[in-house]
Amino acid sequence: MSYKDLRDFLNTLEKAGDLRVIENVDWDLELGAIAEVVASKHGPALLFDKIKDYPAGYRVAALLLNTIKRSCLALGLPADLQPLEAIKQWKAKSSAAKSFPPKEVASGPVQENQYTGEKVDLNMLPAPKWHEADGGRYLGTGSCVITRDPDTGYMNLGTYRMQIHDQKTVGIDLAPGRHGRIIMEKYHSQGKPCPVVAVFGSDPALFIASFYSSPWQTSEFDIAGLIHGSPIEVIRGKHTDLPIPAWAEAAIEGEIVDPKVESKIEGPFGEYTGYYTGQSPLVVKVKSLMFRDDPIILGSPPLNPTYGAQSMALPIKTVPEVWQSLQASGVTGVVGVWEMPVASRMMMVVSIKQMYPGHSRQAGMAVAASKAAGFAGRFVIVVDDDVDPSNMEQVLWAVATRCDPESAIDIVRNCWSGSIDPLISPEKRERKDFRTSRAIIDACRPYYWKDKFPKVNKISEDLAQKTMEKWRELFVDMGIMDIS
Repeated sequence: MSYKDLRDFLNTLEKAGDLRVIENVDWDLELGAIAEVVASKHGPALLFDKIKDYPAGYRVAALLLNTIKRSCLALGLPADLQPLEAIKQWKAKSSAAKSFPPKEVASGPVQENQYTGEKVDLNMLPAPKWHEADGGRYLGTGSCVITRDPDTGYMNLGTYRMQIHDQKTVGIDLAPGRHGRIIMEKYHSQGKPCPVVAVFGSDPALFIASFYSSPWQTSEFDIAGLIHGSPIEVIRGKHTDLPIPAWAEAAIEGEIVDPKVESKIEGPFGEYTGYYTGQSPLVVKVKSLMFRDDPIILGSPPLNPTYGAQSMALPIKTVPEVWQSLQASGVTGVVGVWEMPVASRMMMVVSIKQMYPGHSRQAGMAVAASKAAGFAGRFVIVVDDDVDPSNMEQVLWAVATRCDPESAIDIVRNCWSGSIDPLISPEKRERKDFRTSRAIIDACRPYYWKDKFPKVNKISEDLAQKTMEKWRELFVDMGIMDIS
């Protein structure tokens, strides 16, 4: 692993020529607007400094994982991998590795500045207002939120958005069914507030682990350690007794209050669906604030997916979980799985080598039922093994030519979703009915006559290779590096 903390990772990107430092920007919309424009052009990672109203050195980093190259660097994989190959290598790495639980240490850089009680002021950190219609300033977009199950001691990490309400209070959005929400509700059912730690500047390994779809009772600390190849160093929180990453840039300790006792609406917020959706009444009462000298806030604002700006780390964290779920449920012949970033986790594609009648439907239903793809999903597309699931043009071609709408599309109703889903009607929101449907699209050749299906019009690999070798100079001069 080439980095120990967020600063090390930024140095890695800078050496690779993939980081741009931008100074003298306003935290109010301007910072977020620059990030969105750069992301839409597939530009470099950004580090904002000399932000309006803040001292030099109080910085915000953004777009750290918005390309497959940067995502691979964060996961400790070769930076030149193609998307599907990156998935395969990360799947192999995450499946074969041993566990790396966190290691407690006496102190860490995150403690360089500490404030408690009346001295806590969250406005000391440069929290941007990312989108024009956001409900306020969001300190938590690239956050790592830590909670502990009161029954088992299971430690959960999750990425949940957090809006500053005032100096000592933040709003937090925990969707129903998420592990952090389940843990919080256990405390509230006992008449207790839920202890919580939130980190606002973790290294990419911790951030990726925080939004990883881990099984219940599997701590994301172990996944972060797996990415690093060594345990994550943590200190013990004085106010919550929760572990705090020692090399984090900034962190708070506090309690999520039962909304029946105290509540305040956060949001709306421009979410990964590409819409302003969802509001939450949950508040965190902050007991302590700590941060490093010259702190860096990790920003990962959802951007409109039509810009092609969604994080490429999303497929890398979701797809292996779905793939492993397929294997665990007995689905054979899976040659590839992908999540379309432009569809914001709402469209999963699985490529299979058909081996028996009903194989494609089984694969589609297994994906729809998996935990990683189950929340707020919309479409599952199953294609044959000659289709690259990460290539949208190939997938749409398969849907257009191999899917008979009358017989090859199934609808599953009353499925798990949340308040961020733009298709939840106002009436359903009022009664907190967060359910929507799923479509399973079978875009495979019909099994019983697949061998008689028309032959694909595509250059053979042998002819492509011979042509490439003979005309290599011409193709190089034209800027063509490959034929597929």
